[in-house]
Amino acid sequence: MKPLFLAPMAGITDKPFRQMVRKFGKQTLFTEMVGVESLLRSHPVTKKMMQVADEENIVVQLVGPDAVHVAQAAKIAEDMGIRAIDINMGCPVKKLISNYSGAKLMLEPERAADIVNTVSNAVNIPVSVKMRLGWDEKRQNAIEFARLMFQSGASRLTVHGRTKDQGYSG
Repeated sequence: MKPLFLAPMAGITDKPFRQMVRKFGKQTLFTEMVGVESLLRSHPVTKKMMQVADEENIVVQLVGPDAVHVAQAAKIAEDMGIRAIDINMGCPVKKLISNYSGAKLMLEPERAADIVNTVSNAVNIPVSVKMRLGWDEKRQNAIEFARLMFQSGASRLTVHGRTKDQGYSG
């Protein structure tokens, strides 16, 4: 049987939801998207999201613009029992793109590669990337971006089949 993954969804893939889904098999499940700075500061809501010690096959999706901080957060997650790290480079939300994370990294492939490389070297678990087709119709760079992510240490990619400008429609 091929592996089945349930995507990270803010406000949805919390622990009770994962427990319910787990009844249908041993899927690989994601936490909600976790802000790196929030994890590093041990924010109470983030700490609650990261309580996974009693679960199996959990992946955390991290989002942040700074390679060193993302790597530090990834190491914390690994120490908490997380099975793999997924780096969000596809979220189109203004709050994230305004601080050079999420889909904004599609416009800065070298910064994105540095993040993946730094995280991959900091942890002993797989690192994956969620990305989009590109920023907009004129700047679709998914193939080049994907190659660079693999060269930088990503073991898997998830492609949201839209550009940043398409958001969640189109």
